[in-house]
Amino acid sequence: MKFICAGNSLPPYAVACRELGFGETLKGVANPYELSLEVSELSPDFVMLADIFIAECRCDDLAQGYVDIPELAALDYPSFDELCQEHGPVAVLLIKDYLYFELFFSLFPYSPQVKAVINDIASISLQGSTLFISGQTYPVRRGPGLPG
Repeated sequence: MKFICAGNSLPPYAVACRELGFGETLKGVANPYELSLEVSELSPDFVMLADIFIAECRCDDLAQGYVDIPELAALDYPSFDELCQEHGPVAVLLIKDYLYFELFFSLFPYSPQVKAVINDIASISLQGSTLFISGQTYPVRRGPGLPG
């Protein structure tokens, strides 16, 4: 996995994800980020959560009588691994619209050494077995009485 923020490589412990207000326009300093990782680098916990999400989509669609994610239903709700291997655009759709927090939280566990906070996803693609995500971050502000 490689995370580049404003031209600098950052380790996972130096990155966090904005929870409240994710995707909102930033008023202060914004820095571009690029994340690239191999699908094989996704944590088993994330893949399990993605598979649970897919299974719940099937159950919900049957129970409510209509389909929320037609692209997923058209493929008969395959596993996330199968989506990544054979139906990349649908895997990307699930991450971009539904599973971004699960992905970011699995890649960037809590650390008091955070330097950059992911604010949004501007683009996401799966090229072969490599996932590419880009967007904006903002620097962590530390003040009197705050750690760091």
